[in-house]
Amino acid sequence: IEDQELSTGFLPFIVAEDDICSELCTLESLMNDCDIDSSKFKERGEVLEFLHVFGWLLERFRLAYDLDFPNHQDSRLSNLEIKWLLEFSVERDWCAVLKKLLNILFDTKIGLAYYYMEQLLDEVSLLHRAVRRNCGPMVEFLINYVPQQNAVPQASISQLLTSPLFRVDKKGPSGVTALHVAAETAGAERVLNILTSGPEE
Repeated sequence: IEDQELSTGFLPFIVAEDDICSELCTLESLMNDCDIDSSKFKERGEVLEFLHVFGWLLERFRLAYDLDFPNHQDSRLSNLEIKWLLEFSVERDWCAVLKKLLNILFDTKIGLAYYYMEQLLDEVSLLHRAVRRNCGPMVEFLINYVPQQNAVPQASISQLLTSPLFRVDKKGPSGVTALHVAAETAGAERVLNILTSGPEE
């Protein structure tokens, strides 16, 4: 990833899997538009920030494994940055990008401790966000997502496999479950069907 300031005009260069690149390519029209109005200027800045931070995280992950580069505590992202990356991905229906983020963040070599990640995800409420967006593929991905076993402490694996990370009956910040949100959302029949036929049911 390019390490210049945004004002230099350089765009981040990200090397990733095909499905991730396909999702990120949906930003091309915004990034290539030389005549954006003020309403799009802020969005473009947020996109650039996401690409820079996401690219930096991918590079840290590569260094940690390919070069056995130490991951010092002071080089990790803050909780606010992690939440923002996750929210940004869900709000754009990026399943592949979100999966990559979760896999990296759960990885014990570079991410947060497993229990801290659980707490952070509770605060972000990704499943509730996906249901409100009426995004079936994202909802299906989340309710079936399981962190890679080498990223989870052995003592937590059996509990994780019997208790999904994103539970459909778990209450969000507003005190309602994703099931209730889907039931009250017009045109969300497909999402409701996914929730009621998921691994918990």
